[in-house]
Amino acid sequence: MFTDQFGEKNEYLLEQQMNQRKQQPNEPVIKYYYDMM
Repeated sequence: MFTDQFGEKNEYLLEQQMNQRKQQPNEPVIKYYYDMM
């Protein structure tokens, strides 16, 4: 059970990282980062 949750977590984190890399060149995301600062 623990290994299953850990595996799902890793897949989720990998997807998040991939999505962030795809979004970085987009202007709305850059504006969002500036708003956070």
